[in-house]
Amino acid sequence: MKLTIGMFVYPFLLFSTFNNHLVAQSSRIPAHGTTPEQRVHSRRNFLEQSQQQPLNLVESVDGRVGQADQKNCENMFGHLVIPLGAIHPLRVSHSNGTTFDYVVPVATTEGALVASLNRGAKALALAESVTLRSTYVGVTRAPVLRVAHHYSVDRLEAWVIKHAWELRRVAQKTSSHLKLMNISLFKHSPYLFARCSFDTDQAMGMNMATIASRALVDFIITHVGADKVSCPALSSNLCTDKKPSTINAELCRGYNVIIVSK
Repeated sequence: MKLTIGMFVYPFLLFSTFNNHLVAQSSRIPAHGTTPEQRVHSRRNFLEQSQQQPLNLVESVDGRVGQADQKNCENMFGHLVIPLGAIHPLRVSHSNGTTFDYVVPVATTEGALVASLNRGAKALALAESVTLRSTYVGVTRAPVLRVAHHYSVDRLEAWVIKHAWELRRVAQKTSSHLKLMNISLFKHSPYLFARCSFDTDQAMGMNMATIASRALVDFIITHVGADKVSCPALSSNLCTDKKPSTINAELCRGYNVIIVSK
């Protein structure tokens, strides 16, 4: 596998065995007493020497790394430049009666994307009026529960509904930035699909949703009984993540945005 940058081609280095060496090397770089640039430079030197490949094209500019190597990107050894295009004008009329034409920057390597967005912005600017409604639906994770032959899906469904507030507290204990918004239940005996919607604050939050769902499942199994219910999968097809589906069209996921122009 190779990583192409502009007209240059680098071997893509991070295979599992090599990555273990890189993690080990990174663990020897002290976080305290060194600058972000020094840590990034040390990793890049290690990669260049171990792989015998020059990596000058991804060299970081001094003073521009900030806290990215600690908060945004593990094993950081450089950065890449992404083309930046502009959408203009995007006309917005505010509630106070003022109207502004905004320039919206878009970083992309997808050809024709910026041109397409500009056509959409122009159409909106020429419209008589544009109404936008944005509703936060939440990030979803849908564990599936299986009931034993001597228990019933209906009884499990009733238990989950009855203990909804307890389940909400269980989920929120997993993160101070997460709230359980609702649980949509779907029965297909002997399975009960629990589609959980979470408010994950400023984060995309799929890991947060997974951890919270794990806590919810453990709570249900502990209190209902491991002899009555089990969890074959923490993420079922009802999530549904990163692909179109009927359930996402009906119940939505993330943000539900509706734009109407005249």
